[in-house]
Amino acid sequence: MEQLESFLDIAATPMQKIVIIDIINIFNNVNFTGYLYALEAVLAKIENNEIELTSALDNIFTLVIDQCYDVSINFGITLEPNINVRDLYVIIDAIVSMEDIEDKKWMLDKLKSDMDDIDKIVMLMSHHNPTISEDIFYESITRVKPSLIKKLIEVTEGIQEEQEIQQFDIGPSIKLILSLISIINEKYKNNEQVLSRFYVDRLIKNNIPLGLLFENYLSIEVLGEVTVEDVTEYNIIEYVQLNDIDAIAINILGLCYISRDGINNPQIFIKNNIEKVISDPTTIVKVMVIITELINKQLQLGLVQGGQYGG
Repeated sequence: MEQLESFLDIAATPMQKIVIIDIINIFNNVNFTGYLYALEAVLAKIENNEIELTSALDNIFTLVIDQCYDVSINFGITLEPNINVRDLYVIIDAIVSMEDIEDKKWMLDKLKSDMDDIDKIVMLMSHHNPTISEDIFYESITRVKPSLIKKLIEVTEGIQEEQEIQQFDIGPSIKLILSLISIINEKYKNNEQVLSRFYVDRLIKNNIPLGLLFENYLSIEVLGEVTVEDVTEYNIIEYVQLNDIDAIAINILGLCYISRDGINNPQIFIKNNIEKVISDPTTIVKVMVIITELINKQLQLGLVQGGQYGG
């Protein structure tokens, strides 16, 4: 980079130097290094006086511009030909910065909207630098691959999930699980079969993340990440198939306590979501009776919010 800057100090205008260096910094930041071999070759010719300065500068501009188009294509965006280098810098800077938008909810709302894919990308690119006219992007972008939208959604949802998990206070969950274990041990002290089927505490001990969405804990994929010998037992759907009412109830309540969307009002939350686990109305009623009993015992200890199950 030092050799390049020295050359640009001699052969380029200050603005040309800024644009070239800024674009190359973008390449380096996203690990696009395809330009390096060609650049080193030009710099070697300059050092050996094998090329005129004006021709060398033209070559550097050409390879930088070509790399900009390669970066854009790699991301899934096709650009118009012959875009001037200053606009290319603005465009590439905006493209590589889309994933860095801090407001992930806003970003997902736009990506999942009914807008045209180009409109979605232009909106994201403009968000990075609101001072830039959207016209630059609309005039330059000819196509956006659907796979780019899909990838951005997946990446953004993953980051948003990680952020929400990191912000989740596990203290209340642990307290509720410990008190629930105590109540379960008392209620089922003569029923080892039920006691052995409360797997939520084992999930916690095996470092499954706390603060996921309730629905995520019903996923085989999530439970499969837990490295334990009897991981196949950690499947609440199996208990549903066995019609094991008590095992279903204690585990639904336990999963509710470790989920970020279920912990604040478990009584209402379970009532509204139990059909994601159980389809049979009779079984639902039986399970809710047990869950209500467990919650009410914890209510007496002042540990949970909620009330009597209203049916």
